Amino acid sequence: EHYQKWIEHPFTTSTSDGESFSDFTNRINEGWKKVREEMSSSLKTRAAIVTHGGVIRYVLSELAPMKKEFWEWEVLHGMGFEMEWPTLEAFRRGDRCTLLRAVPLTENPHG
Repeated sequence: EHYQKWIEHPFTTSTSDGESFSDFTNRINEGWKKVREEMSSSLKTRAAIVTHGGVIRYVLSELAPMKKEFWEWEVLHGMGFEMEWPTLEAFRRGDRCTLLRAVPLTENPHG
């Protein structure tokens, strides 16, 4: 019953012994802030983040050039995205990126 309620209202209901959507997004925002700070302080211009589809959907909903809601983003298994900002300052401020590319899985899916 609780699971069905979460399936029907994922943004307002948490899973049993799980985090709420608000807690989930707060955790992602804190992690993204740390990535921005580390990249800015070390003057790095590229980084790879490996995570699951829910995190990717949230990051895209917040930072992609085109505004889409969380569930509007299609994130297939093994799919990645590359994001670029016009300046380091735009990245530091947390602006939306200006270029987004889907990065296909390069591994042979059949072994």
